Amino acid sequence: MKSLRVLPVFLAILSVPAIADDPYITPSDAVAGHPDLTYSELLKQVIPDLADDGSGGHLPDGIRHVNDDAEGEAPETVDIPFLNVAHLQVSGNPTLWLLTDLGGGGTLGTYTLLSVFSDEAQPKLIDAVEVDTDRFTNFFSDEPLRVSKTDQAMLIDSNHFNSEQNYSSPELVLLRDGKLVPGAPTFLVFGVHSCHMLQEETLTMTSKASGKGYWPITATISRALTRNKDDEDCLPDDAPSKTKTFSATFKWDAETSQYRTSSKELDQLATADENLF
Repeated sequence: MKSLRVLPVFLAILSVPAIADDPYITPSDAVAGHPDLTYSELLKQVIPDLADDGSGGHLPDGIRHVNDDAEGEAPETVDIPFLNVAHLQVSGNPTLWLLTDLGGGGTLGTYTLLSVFSDEAQPKLIDAVEVDTDRFTNFFSDEPLRVSKTDQAMLIDSNHFNSEQNYSSPELVLLRDGKLVPGAPTFLVFGVHSCHMLQEETLTMTSKASGKGYWPITATISRALTRNKDDEDCLPDDAPSKTKTFSATFKWDAETSQYRTSSKELDQLATADENLF
């Protein structure tokens, strides 16, 4: 499969999709905690000729995709109407994560840039990568996932939908040794809204303190499914459903620098979902 709130005993939970901070932050707004600095001024560390309103800039060469084999086409001219902001702890230090759609290009729809800055008196760029793999890309949750005593990570979700199906591909992204990297395989969260089938899937991720280094994390997809075998009548929206959960626990593999699991449950669910495409 190609893939938070902190509670007692350091249990962290990440679940339903949402957007971090105010979803209507604009490039000309002041950076949280830095009233004399705007987001466009911050982003000029990545896009030097960006205008104060987030338009007119040109993405420099050399920006890689967080997944090495998924690089998309850069837009000719950058246009950032708004951006999403998250605040994460990395190596015990506060950081600012900015998620920005730059306009055209990308892998399938819009080129989406993830930029991470140190959250100090004078914020400095740490790394910036392309993260889109589908038409729309956003933070999956408004809370980061704690993955160690000193580190948090973020789920980045690329998605699209049509009249009957919706497709979501959340991917855990870490800032490790100053570089943004994928932390685990991409998950598939799939929904169907047709006359004879209703399916909703919800991804929940948890982590629990366990020694030094990155903690084990558990990903659970809950599937609510309703089918109608009668070809003449469509299902009502409030039709009762059967719920089943699929889960896998991932442990950090130091050799590959990525979370790994021996469980096949989520792979099997993904295969079943893909057969419905």
